[in-house]
Amino acid sequence: MAHVLVVGGSKALAEVALFLAEHDNTVTIVSNHEQHLRELAQKTTGRAIRINPLQLDVHNDELLYSSLVQSMDEHGPIVLAVNWLSPGGEATIEMIARLANSKSPLCRFFQVIRSGGAALTESLRISRNSFVNLPKVLYRTISVGMDNHGENLYRPLSPRQICAGVIDAIRNDRRDHHIGWTGALGAYVLSALSFSAMSIIHPSVPGAFCIACCDRKKSVLHPVEPRLAIR
Repeated sequence: MAHVLVVGGSKALAEVALFLAEHDNTVTIVSNHEQHLRELAQKTTGRAIRINPLQLDVHNDELLYSSLVQSMDEHGPIVLAVNWLSPGGEATIEMIARLANSKSPLCRFFQVIRSGGAALTESLRISRNSFVNLPKVLYRTISVGMDNHGENLYRPLSPRQICAGVIDAIRNDRRDHHIGWTGALGAYVLSALSFSAMSIIHPSVPGAFCIACCDRKKSVLHPVEPRLAIR
């Protein structure tokens, strides 16, 4: 059993938190959205899974810090963190990373970010630099792109699509992961999965499909394996 942290991301990362809890982890999830946390609590009723919901402003660093310290005292050091980065949240990300570095033997830290835009690019650059002197924190990025409908028609990815892509990144410990179409890749790769295959990834998302993403360095299609590897 491991202690996992999920911060922000609203509904998409709430589904990721549920998936991680189903794999014998204690999941502390931090969100501003009371309704999303209430819906998550309803899904866990009567089930032997451990979710520790914290409803608070993720940009209130003092309150977030004290709440995470208490959570780590109760559930152990954080070995996996999944965070949704928005412009202006760099100080919060650095605070969480430094806390993990000081209290955890090793922590894989997945940073989710929307692709495109100068502000987001600068936020990502600042966040990367924050991890240079944190040897116990392994920094990974997950870039969320767009859903391509052809003829240059794009729309935001759904929470289910984002959830499946983030789970794939965690399972395979990808250092630089892309979901959907992103300008950095210049291509969009989508893999439709059957109901049974998706049930292996997340049983509460019937009929959904999973994003299969390219690794920027290798430029190959990665299959989704039916397992979760938390190292």
